[in-house]
Amino acid sequence: MSDRRDPICGMTGTIERHGHWFCSERCIAEHERRMSAGAACEVKRRHWLSDPWVWAPLTGLVMATMGAWWPTAHPVSAVYA
Repeated sequence: MSDRRDPICGMTGTIERHGHWFCSERCIAEHERRMSAGAACEVKRRHWLSDPWVWAPLTGLVMATMGAWWPTAHPVSAVYA
């Protein structure tokens, strides 16, 4: 069975247009408005390299261990340790 979910509201669609199933004319109009504005219906996922939850702990780890490798950085490293 094919997926008949409305891409706008998520309800079960009964009207087929533009390769999607819609539940009402209002959802079709909203879809057309989004497509004419150049916005995609699907949410794009961020790449993990641009995620601050990756870089903040890594930066803290580097700063905490830097004092052992570079004695001049020990005062900064003591803040993170």
